[in-house]
Amino acid sequence: MIGAWVGTVEVFPSLLNEGDLDLPMLFAKGNGLNATDVLRNVTFDETDRHMQALADDLRSKSEQGDIFAQRSLMLGLLNGWAMTETGEEFKVQKNRELQRQLAEQLAAKGISSGAYTLGLLQAPLLEKYMLGQLSPDVDGQQLLNNMVADAERYFPPAMIATSIIYRSRLPGVDRNVDQASLWEKRWNDMDTLEFKSVPYLNEAGNAEFKKFNSASLPRYFALSVSGAYGMSIGDDASAKAAIAACEARNTGAAEHCRLYAKNKWVTWEACPAEYAGPQATTFPPVTGLGKVTDVLHLPTNFSDTTKARYRDFLAARMPRAFAVSDTGEAVMASGDCHAAYKALQACSVQAGKACQLYAIDDQIVLGATDPKLVEMQQRLFGIVEKEKQNAAAADIQLPPADTALASLKSQE
Repeated sequence: MIGAWVGTVEVFPSLLNEGDLDLPMLFAKGNGLNATDVLRNVTFDETDRHMQALADDLRSKSEQGDIFAQRSLMLGLLNGWAMTETGEEFKVQKNRELQRQLAEQLAAKGISSGAYTLGLLQAPLLEKYMLGQLSPDVDGQQLLNNMVADAERYFPPAMIATSIIYRSRLPGVDRNVDQASLWEKRWNDMDTLEFKSVPYLNEAGNAEFKKFNSASLPRYFALSVSGAYGMSIGDDASAKAAIAACEARNTGAAEHCRLYAKNKWVTWEACPAEYAGPQATTFPPVTGLGKVTDVLHLPTNFSDTTKARYRDFLAARMPRAFAVSDTGEAVMASGDCHAAYKALQACSVQAGKACQLYAIDDQIVLGATDPKLVEMQQRLFGIVEKEKQNAAAADIQLPPADTALASLKSQE
């Protein structure tokens, strides 16, 4: 609190932005001082200096084209807070025009959250689920297109927004209760905080997650696709501490740790910016080939072990995929939008031959003729075959993708 002018005022830099000088200026004017005098006599709290440096670094990396930085900054501009890769959180001043520029760039590159942000800029009330108060001139179809684009990329906020739009009556959008229920169910699956659905964890990791999930708030849990994990609980818990604990177990892994859960919410990005590329897939369209949960649809040559593996697939958190060979070998993978690629790649190693995708997420896809699914499988099959050819030419052993196959074998 400012009690008397003594030549120095300690404030946060945020008080110096966009007219927020009002508080120190109220007193300064009474002392015959102007804004320049106030700025010259301001000292910054060291913690806030550090936060300002983080924000400046994020802005600099974003301007240099760093996709992670662009996405973090854009979401920070939306939420008011951003997070570094190491888990440090800091305040971000809102800037609608910069947010729009970043959203357009990321949406054009197919990075999740870009199209969603464009939709919120078009209809801000959507974030508060107040569709009944939207302006009648809102382009409902464009709004839906933006939300569906990122819902299909496993971005949870877009999934629930898509469900809400389908339940509403917006100009240009037909009400569709089935689609609304589908996206709501998918969102619920992505938001589950059950230890059985956490990908990559071994028995010790599952035990740690159970401990996290029963701890009081605040609490943070970090994860890597390598299987490394870390937790931070107690009054001083932080995302930074959880990620640091995870990285301590992650020695030598190519993939860094990321925050999996904060308090009661899953924050895991199933398809982060660095996953954009030919290995990434999206939620499949509805195929109508039977319920994915019905084991009666499984090929008759599946062994009891393979059927048990399929039940593991059904218990896994989406994104998830189940690949099979014509001789009965099968592999599942889950946890990120490379799951279908990982399942196909690991299955081909196990079977010694090409495999096909039997199911992705909540849909049976084997035999589907949807052009999107046909293209997806052909693309992934081409990547796997090229990798096998390159490995054969180099005379090296191609390892199973990630830990999908290894973790399954340990459960058999």
